[in-house]
Amino acid sequence: LTDKIAKLSEKMEFIYFDVSWMFDDPNSDSARCERERRENQAKIKQEYNELNKQLDILYRIDFAMKNRPVTSNQILDLYVEGRDTFTQACQYNLFKHNTNEYVGNIRYIGECEGMFGNISYEIEEAHRGNHYALIGLELVGIDLSKRGVEELFISAEKWNKASIKTIEKFGGKLIDDEGGLVQYKCDIKNREMFKGGRK
Repeated sequence: LTDKIAKLSEKMEFIYFDVSWMFDDPNSDSARCERERRENQAKIKQEYNELNKQLDILYRIDFAMKNRPVTSNQILDLYVEGRDTFTQACQYNLFKHNTNEYVGNIRYIGECEGMFGNISYEIEEAHRGNHYALIGLELVGIDLSKRGVEELFISAEKWNKASIKTIEKFGGKLIDDEGGLVQYKCDIKNREMFKGGRK
């Protein structure tokens, strides 16, 4: 996988904005060649990014196989690298319980910065629709609460109804809806755990 990434990296070139060909006939050879070059580079970049993502997931799986989860339930296991030297910024990786199947991640950055909050999540497309973001937030909330964190701030784009629904089920209270984002504050102390199965 690393060899493939290295070879693609050699093929990648900086796609600069060259306006000279735009003054030619759009059907001319120079215009056609420029379009083909850009299309080819876009394909290479997409493949490069996909391979890097696969490699990143393999690293996370390798880490999970060598370590015990920081916390888990019967649905997900939660791993966080460097949990013994916890910092104000970390990434939690979610796996299906008792498997090496990577589900997604939740990032915590400590200080709340403006409308972006201090926590975000990403669930792999193949695993969406299973409440994994909500269940993962609950597990992260348990770990962060043990470390003295009392509240989280989560933002979502207004059009993202699924994410907003997840945040509200997590107990988020709307505190700001300026611009294209909405921000919620979530109290993670003394909350009832989400057990799965709610609609």
